[in-house]
Amino acid sequence: MKSVFIVATERSEAHLLCRTMCSFEAATDLMGGVEDPKTLEPTALAAISGCPLNERVYSTIATKYREANERGHVYIDQSYPLLWFVESLSMMFPECIFIFPWRPNEQILASMLKDQGVLKWYERLRHGAIAAEYPNRFFGVNCKTDIEALSLDRLCLARIVSHKFECLRLRTLLGESKIRILEHERLAVRGASAITDLLSSEEVIKLGRQAKGCKAELTSLSDYVYELSKAQKELAYSNEVLRP
Repeated sequence: MKSVFIVATERSEAHLLCRTMCSFEAATDLMGGVEDPKTLEPTALAAISGCPLNERVYSTIATKYREANERGHVYIDQSYPLLWFVESLSMMFPECIFIFPWRPNEQILASMLKDQGVLKWYERLRHGAIAAEYPNRFFGVNCKTDIEALSLDRLCLARIVSHKFECLRLRTLLGESKIRILEHERLAVRGASAITDLLSSEEVIKLGRQAKGCKAELTSLSDYVYELSKAQKELAYSNEVLRP
């Protein structure tokens, strides 16, 4: 294991996993826990448009991968829209694994509805500011009229569900050892031990000892109770994807 790619639906679960992984002494994202703008938005735009990932993005990732490995570290990448390019990344970096933080629909929905960065994607789509293919797997919609017609909560939920199904498709295609699923709630409560439980003993050794603590905001697990309406909760529950 020379690299871990965190692939997720949205940033909050990706951030927590990245911070926790980088709390091990031999793991680094080379960004101090901050998303890399050179990879994050170009990756999302490529996924939305259905285009291949720009070679500059691959080059940026490869450079950081080499730098981390030369230091004797495992490279951690939290550019979570890379979910849609896992197949090419797995060939480019055969010694990598992918971790998908699995979180209940209602928790992700509550988080997304508060995230202005998430909501701006729909504004940009409606105004034709970005190219998108239809049907769109990233957003989980069949046609452009869905973007206009569906309520924001339904749009967010469509994206959540589509990302979960993509995770399961990749897991079937590439195998459980390549595509790991980590319960977000378990990570929030147990921290680093949730990660070591997911890895083999050899992989744990590569990460080294945990050099610093990393705490999660446990209220994020229950915020949805107060932030979502009864109808939104029922919508989230009824569209939950069963994980293996």
